[in-house]
Amino acid sequence: MAATGGTNRIAALFEMVQRKPVSTQQVSALAQQLDYMKRIRRNGGARDVLAPKGIALLWGHRDRALIDQLGLGPVTADEFISIKPTSDADINLLRDAGHID
Repeated sequence: MAATGGTNRIAALFEMVQRKPVSTQQVSALAQQLDYMKRIRRNGGARDVLAPKGIALLWGHRDRALIDQLGLGPVTADEFISIKPTSDADINLLRDAGHID
């Protein structure tokens, strides 16, 4: 991962690895920062980098219903999964949930 900075490394990971769960331990190791979860959030995190590209970053803990609706499971509460939707229905679902621009 040649990207510099924890946020950019996390964004690059989720841009490359889509539709496959990634554990919080993997995110923590890649971010190389104490508050690795900040690197994922909106407000300066990976979600802000990915959303304009049409890539949603979902968390098994908070986005369970959305993950199930998109047919991305199984994803545990300690995992994240990214997706660039292709169908209009999925795009609208993720836009309505605020995950993509």
